Order: sequence, then structure tokens, then C-alpha cells
Amino acid sequence: MSEGSSGLRLSRLPLYAKFVRVYIVDGPLAMLVGLCAAFREVPLTAAHLAKALICVALGTVLFYIVHALDDITGVKTGTDVKTAPRKAEMGEPKLLASGQISMAEAKALVRWMAAAALGLLCAFGAMTTWPVVAFALAAILITGQYSYGARWSYRGLGEANVVLNFASCVLVPYAFLTGRVTERMMFLGLVCGLFVVVVTFCSNALDYAEDRATGRRSLHVVLGPRLVKVAFIGLLASLWALYAAGLAASMLTPALPALLVVPLHALAARHFLAGRFDIARAHAFRASRLNAFIVCLTLLVGSSAV
Repeated sequence: MSEGSSGLRLSRLPLYAKFVRVYIVDGPLAMLVGLCAAFREVPLTAAHLAKALICVALGTVLFYIVHALDDITGVKTGTDVKTAPRKAEMGEPKLLASGQISMAEAKALVRWMAAAALGLLCAFGAMTTWPVVAFALAAILITGQYSYGARWSYRGLGEANVVLNFASCVLVPYAFLTGRVTERMMFLGLVCGLFVVVVTFCSNALDYAEDRATGRRSLHVVLGPRLVKVAFIGLLASLWALYAAGLAASMLTPALPALLVVPLHALAARHFLAGRFDIARAHAFRASRLNAFIVCLTLLVGSSAV
């Protein structure tokens, strides 16, 4: 990636990596859940491993594209310009809004990543059936609508987009390797999506003032600060009620490992209600990632019926 018409430079690669947020590993973790479930049903051959790598690579590049588009839209609408100082203090700088990366660089990165994604998608399509390709394309279309295209997150539908997105991260790899989607996997995908949307709730609560000031109608702006706290507790209650139902129906991992996650959500709820959304977000991230790790581990050791 030498300097040229794109304006991209190899010397700035670490900055580009931070811009697309390579440190956010939740998408690949969700894909790993789907792959672990798939490898309980298909043999661990070189061909299947190659498919798994292509699938994860495709999904990861798509996440990077979404992150880049989110920042491009955020600068254009003014939201990121307002949140940039606070995000920098949190260690998650908005490089485009702060001017450390130019708009030309950001758009060039999107073009390069889109080209890589297209190549991976062609390889993906050559290795599977048309129904699976159609399923993957639908997932890609949904993923891209968070802050670009239909801009779901600007219309109070960001959380719904996240649930569908991360559920797809579980289901597409599973379908890619097995050629099917089961009810149990759909249930598992939904639960993984809900874990991530708890993080989204906290992130959007942090951005409430800036979103409202710039006209971004996130769910928090639509509901208001008081109702958002009620909705957050309702989300956690619904998630764990669903989890309990899944355990009772033998559709999820054993109860004992899952209990390790409960205290993290309890802490997230405590800090969210107190208005400490950054701390709540950190606990929500830990809960989501610990849940993914537990699910993967129990699938690998064969102690789950997923």
C-alpha cells in the first residue's frame, strides 16, 4: 500500500488499524462460536479449515468497513466531531473527526477493504450453495445499514441492527460449513446478539447528549434518559429469561459456566442506573466476551448439545 492516488501510506498502517478498530474482537468471537458449533458436525479437515479462515476473514473485513463508514457518517453529521474529545480520553480516539486521518484516506481505506471483501466473497460463493450465499448476502446488507445506507442507528433501530448482525455472525459460519441452520443455532445466535446489544446500549447512552444535539435519533434520544434506564433493565431481564429458557430446553451451554457472566451484568446494571455508562460498558464488554469464550469452550469439549 504505497503512497499514490489513494493517499494511503504503509507508514500509517498502525493508525489505519486503530481507525477501523481492530481492537474490537466481538465480531470474530461471534463467528468463532458458529465455527465451534459447526466443527462438532463436520470433520476437522484442511478443506473445512480453509473455509473457516475465509469466512472469518470476510466477516472481519466487513466489520472494519462498517466501523469506517460509521466514522465517515459521524463526521458528516457532526456527531463524531462533538464526541471526539471524550472518546480520546477513553482511549478510543475518533481519528477522522480529530483530523489524524483525512476523509480521502478514510474513503480510500473503504475502497481497498471493499475490494478485499469482494474477493473473499467470490471465494466464499465458490465453496458453498446458493441458499448459503443468499443468507450471507442478506447478513452483509443488514450489517451495512447501521450508520450507512438506511442508517438504522439514526432512526432508533441501531440495537435491532446489532442483534441481527451478531446473530448472523454466529449463523453464517455455521451454515457455511454445515449447509444448514438449526433452531438451536438460531437461538444461540439470538443470545449472542443480545449480549452485544447490552454493550451498544451503554455506548449509545454515553453519546446521548451529542446525538441529541446533532439530530441523530438513536433509541436513547427517542426514549429519553429515564425510559432508557428502564429499557436497559428490561433488556437484561429478557436476556437472562431467554437464557434460562434455553438452558431448560437444552439449547444452550450448561448453567454453571453461564453463572460466571451474571455478576458482570449485575455490575453493568448498577453503573448504568448510576449514570456511569463508561464503566457499565466495560462490564458489558467483559460479559459478552466471557459468554462467547464459555460457549466456545463447552462446544469444543463436547459438553453442549448445540
